[in-house]
Order: sequence, then structure tokens, then C-alpha cells
Amino acid sequence: MTGLCGAIQGHVQQFAHGTGIRVRLDIPATIQRLDQDTELALFRVAQESLTNIQRHSGSKSASLRIWREAGQVCLEVKNSGRGVRRKSSRNAEVDSGIGIAGMQERLGQLGGRLQVSSTSRGTAVRVTVPIHAPEHPSRSG
Repeated sequence: MTGLCGAIQGHVQQFAHGTGIRVRLDIPATIQRLDQDTELALFRVAQESLTNIQRHSGSKSASLRIWREAGQVCLEVKNSGRGVRRKSSRNAEVDSGIGIAGMQERLGQLGGRLQVSSTSRGTAVRVTVPIHAPEHPSRSG
């Protein structure tokens, strides 16, 4: 398997081995390649999300899922750890550190969206990005 799915599978194996955090993957074998910018952005979100789980959540397990629906690709990373700090007690929005801000910026350039929902029982990062056809090198010569 190549591209995004292969890269994520390889990263998850190394992550799980290095941290002891079990990650359940749900990536359909039939998912097709995406354009390079989208694949890179989704990989970076998956990578940052797993790093955040290791650093902040205290969770011993996580799940990572990728799927396509209605002209977009979706990625979701969940854990059952402590949750993310709130900006204030009256604001339900999570405190977005540098990692989350970077993810939002990268996805915004692609027309994508990032949602982070968190409670004391865990956090879910969900990304949606419009699907663009992959770029192929020109075969003219």
C-alpha cells in the first residue's frame, strides 16, 4: 500500500511500538489516492493528533479512521484520556495550542475543516477535506 494509507500505517506501527499506546486503524482497502497536498495535510494531522494523545491524554488506546463521503475525505482520531483544556469555564471551545493552530492553518489552505471535541472522557479530532483529483506528472515529451 502506498501514499497516505501506507504512511499512516507505518507511522502507527512505530508510534504503538515506541509508546505502548494501542491504535485501532480503520482504513478501507479501497480508499483511493488523493492529491499530494491533501495526503500530506491528513498525515500531519494524524501525526500531531497521536503525539498529543501521547503527551497529554494519559490514554492507553486510540482509534484512527479514514473514510470518504459526499466529495470529501474524513479523518478522525479518538482517545479515551483526560480531555483537552478549555479556554475558560464559560467557553466550550478547546484551548488550541500550536499544534492545533498549525493543523487548522494547513487544512484551511485546502478548504478543509478541523473539529476538536473533548470531555473528561476523551478527545476526538475530526477533519474533512474536499477531494481534489490527484496530480499526475505530464507524459508529454
